Amino acid sequence: MATMVDRGADTRVERGAVFSELATVRRVIVELREAGFTEQEIIVVSDSATVQDALPTVRSKRRAGSYSPAAIVIGSISGLVAGGVVAGLIMLFAGEGDEGLGAKWMAALIAPLIALTGGFCGAMLSRGAEVEATNYHDQSLLPDQILIVAEGVTEEDPRLQRAVQIFAAHGAEALPLSRG
Repeated sequence: MATMVDRGADTRVERGAVFSELATVRRVIVELREAGFTEQEIIVVSDSATVQDALPTVRSKRRAGSYSPAAIVIGSISGLVAGGVVAGLIMLFAGEGDEGLGAKWMAALIAPLIALTGGFCGAMLSRGAEVEATNYHDQSLLPDQILIVAEGVTEEDPRLQRAVQIFAAHGAEALPLSRG
Protein backbone atom coordinates (compact mmCIF):
# COMPACT_ATOMS: atom_id res chain seq x y z
CA MET A 1 0.00 0.00 0.00
CA ALA A 2 1.22 3.51 -0.72
CA THR A 3 0.67 6.63 1.35
CA MET A 4 0.80 10.14 -0.06
CA VAL A 5 2.65 12.89 1.77
CA ASP A 6 1.73 16.51 1.11
CA ARG A 7 3.73 19.32 2.68
CA GLY A 8 4.88 22.83 1.88
CA ALA A 9 8.49 23.73 2.71
CA ASP A 10 9.81 27.16 3.61
CA THR A 11 11.25 27.96 0.18
CA ARG A 12 10.27 24.92 -1.86
CA VAL A 13 7.07 22.94 -1.92
CA GLU A 14 7.20 19.17 -1.66
CA ARG A 15 4.82 16.37 -2.45
CA GLY A 16 5.67 12.83 -1.52
CA ALA A 17 4.44 9.29 -1.33
CA VAL A 18 5.35 6.17 0.59
CA PHE A 19 5.69 2.84 -1.19
CA SER A 20 6.79 -0.62 -0.21
CA GLU A 21 7.81 -2.07 -3.59
CA LEU A 22 10.91 -1.07 -5.53
CA ALA A 23 9.24 -1.76 -8.89
CA THR A 24 6.49 0.78 -8.09
CA VAL A 25 9.09 3.30 -6.95
CA ARG A 26 10.93 2.93 -10.26
CA ARG A 27 7.72 3.50 -12.24
CA VAL A 28 6.84 6.57 -10.16
CA ILE A 29 10.32 8.04 -10.64
CA VAL A 30 10.10 7.55 -14.41
CA GLU A 31 6.72 9.27 -14.47
CA LEU A 32 8.01 12.13 -12.31
CA ARG A 33 10.92 12.62 -14.71
CA GLU A 34 8.47 12.64 -17.62
CA ALA A 35 6.45 15.28 -15.73
CA GLY A 36 9.52 17.55 -15.73
CA PHE A 37 11.17 16.89 -12.37
CA THR A 38 14.97 16.86 -12.44
CA GLU A 39 17.25 14.46 -10.57
CA GLN A 40 17.78 17.13 -7.90
CA GLU A 41 14.03 17.58 -7.42
CA ILE A 42 13.33 13.92 -6.64
CA ILE A 43 14.42 12.52 -3.27
CA VAL A 44 14.19 8.87 -2.27
CA VAL A 45 14.56 7.95 1.40
CA SER A 46 15.06 4.33 2.38
CA ASP A 47 16.82 2.25 5.02
CA SER A 48 17.81 -0.25 2.36
CA ALA A 49 21.16 0.09 0.60
CA THR A 50 19.70 -2.13 -2.12
CA VAL A 51 17.01 0.46 -2.84
CA GLN A 52 19.54 3.29 -2.88
CA ASP A 53 21.88 1.37 -5.19
CA ALA A 54 19.01 0.50 -7.53
CA LEU A 55 18.12 4.19 -8.00
CA PRO A 56 21.38 5.97 -8.88
CA THR A 57 19.73 8.69 -10.96
CA VAL A 58 17.90 10.36 -8.05
CA ARG A 59 18.98 11.90 -4.76
CA SER A 60 18.97 9.06 -2.27
CA LYS A 61 19.02 9.77 1.41
CA ARG A 62 19.68 7.44 4.28
CA ARG A 63 17.26 7.53 7.18
CA ALA A 64 17.61 10.25 9.78
CA GLY A 65 20.30 9.52 12.32
CA SER A 66 22.37 7.40 9.94
CA TYR A 67 25.30 9.76 10.33
CA SER A 68 24.92 10.21 14.11
CA PRO A 69 27.45 7.51 15.13
CA ALA A 70 30.21 9.14 13.07
CA ALA A 71 29.21 12.60 14.34
CA ILE A 72 29.32 11.32 17.93
CA VAL A 73 32.85 9.97 17.43
CA ILE A 74 34.06 13.18 15.76
CA GLY A 75 32.42 15.33 18.44
CA SER A 76 33.85 13.17 21.23
CA ILE A 77 37.37 13.30 19.81
CA SER A 78 37.12 17.08 19.35
CA GLY A 79 35.79 17.41 22.89
CA LEU A 80 38.56 15.21 24.26
CA VAL A 81 41.20 17.34 22.54
CA ALA A 82 39.60 20.54 23.82
CA GLY A 83 39.24 19.00 27.28
CA GLY A 84 42.87 17.91 27.22
CA VAL A 85 43.97 21.44 26.40
CA VAL A 86 41.86 22.88 29.23
CA ALA A 87 43.08 20.16 31.64
CA GLY A 88 46.68 20.87 30.62
CA LEU A 89 46.23 24.58 31.29
CA ILE A 90 44.69 23.84 34.69
CA MET A 91 47.60 21.54 35.55
CA LEU A 92 50.07 24.15 34.37
CA PHE A 93 48.68 26.79 36.69
CA ALA A 94 47.72 24.50 39.59
CA GLY A 95 49.65 24.98 42.78
CA GLU A 96 52.15 22.52 44.19
CA GLY A 97 51.29 19.93 46.82
CA ASP A 98 47.95 19.95 48.66
CA GLU A 99 46.99 23.46 47.54
CA GLY A 100 46.77 22.30 43.88
CA LEU A 101 45.07 18.96 44.59
CA GLY A 102 41.54 20.25 43.90
CA ALA A 103 42.59 21.78 40.63
CA LYS A 104 44.31 18.55 39.60
CA TRP A 105 41.13 16.55 40.32
CA MET A 106 39.15 19.07 38.31
CA ALA A 107 41.61 18.71 35.43
CA ALA A 108 41.23 14.92 35.56
CA LEU A 109 37.43 15.20 35.32
CA ILE A 110 37.14 18.00 32.80
CA ALA A 111 38.56 16.23 29.72
CA PRO A 112 36.06 13.33 29.74
CA LEU A 113 33.18 15.69 30.53
CA ILE A 114 34.04 17.93 27.59
CA ALA A 115 34.41 14.78 25.42
CA LEU A 116 30.89 13.68 26.42
CA THR A 117 29.58 17.14 25.65
CA GLY A 118 31.32 17.07 22.26
CA GLY A 119 29.76 13.71 21.44
CA PHE A 120 26.30 14.96 22.37
CA CYS A 121 26.77 18.13 20.31
CA GLY A 122 27.95 16.08 17.33
CA ALA A 123 24.86 13.87 17.49
CA MET A 124 22.48 16.82 17.78
CA LEU A 125 24.15 18.77 14.98
CA SER A 126 23.95 15.80 12.63
CA ARG A 127 20.23 15.41 13.36
CA GLY A 128 19.60 19.11 12.87
CA ALA A 129 21.17 19.00 9.41
CA GLU A 130 18.91 16.19 8.19
CA VAL A 131 16.48 16.78 5.32
CA GLU A 132 12.88 16.92 6.59
CA ALA A 133 11.97 13.90 4.46
CA THR A 134 14.56 11.78 6.29
CA ASN A 135 13.14 12.84 9.65
CA TYR A 136 9.63 11.94 8.47
CA HIS A 137 10.85 8.53 7.29
CA ASP A 138 12.58 7.91 10.60
CA GLN A 139 9.65 8.94 12.77
CA SER A 140 6.61 7.77 10.81
CA LEU A 141 7.48 4.89 8.50
CA LEU A 142 8.48 1.28 8.81
CA PRO A 143 12.07 0.38 7.89
CA ASP A 144 11.04 -1.40 4.67
CA GLN A 145 8.99 1.53 3.36
CA ILE A 146 10.35 3.89 0.70
CA LEU A 147 9.58 7.61 0.67
CA ILE A 148 9.61 9.50 -2.63
CA VAL A 149 9.55 13.31 -2.51
CA ALA A 150 9.08 15.62 -5.49
CA GLU A 151 10.15 19.25 -4.97
CA GLY A 152 8.56 22.18 -6.74
CA VAL A 153 9.12 25.92 -6.69
CA THR A 154 5.66 27.15 -5.62
CA GLU A 155 2.35 25.73 -4.49
CA GLU A 156 0.96 26.48 -7.97
CA ASP A 157 3.72 24.55 -9.77
CA PRO A 158 1.80 22.38 -12.28
CA ARG A 159 4.43 19.66 -11.90
CA LEU A 160 3.42 19.25 -8.25
CA GLN A 161 -0.19 18.77 -9.23
CA ARG A 162 0.98 16.16 -11.73
CA ALA A 163 3.08 14.50 -8.99
CA VAL A 164 -0.04 14.18 -6.82
CA GLN A 165 -1.83 12.52 -9.75
CA ILE A 166 1.11 10.15 -10.32
CA PHE A 167 1.20 9.17 -6.66
CA ALA A 168 -2.57 8.63 -6.59
CA ALA A 169 -2.39 6.50 -9.74
CA HIS A 170 -0.02 4.20 -7.88
CA GLY A 171 -2.29 3.91 -4.83
CA ALA A 172 -1.04 6.69 -2.53
CA GLU A 173 -3.31 8.04 0.23
CA ALA A 174 -3.13 11.68 1.38
CA LEU A 175 -1.13 12.23 4.57
CA PRO A 176 0.24 15.53 5.93
CA LEU A 177 3.96 15.86 6.56
CA SER A 178 4.68 18.68 9.01
CA ARG A 179 7.89 20.18 10.29
CA GLY A 180 9.03 19.12 13.68
